[in-house]
Amino acid sequence: MTTTNEEAKVFTKQEIQAQIEALKELGSTVSFYLAGSSASGGPFGRGAVIIEVNPNLLGKKQKKYNTYIVNVDGTQLQPKGEVFFGSDKPKDLASWVKDRHYKPTGR
Repeated sequence: MTTTNEEAKVFTKQEIQAQIEALKELGSTVSFYLAGSSASGGPFGRGAVIIEVNPNLLGKKQKKYNTYIVNVDGTQLQPKGEVFFGSDKPKDLASWVKDRHYKPTGR
């Protein structure tokens, strides 16, 4: 991750989905900076999302992916707290992320 919004890469929905689908190990993660969330900090100003392969996936009624909204201090993601929501669908997750993953104008 980088330090300014000019340097931080904005991914396409397809790139986001591919990165999510590439997660194979339980507990593995990928993160994206956000410009539209309740968190703060980071190059896009509104924190980041962490998408994790659910480490408890073998349990009953578990979603494959957990999402966490986190604050960013400089370029450091803060520790994840409670799961924001879960999903089994990388395409839906990619759409949700892309709606919030962009460089804000006027910064």
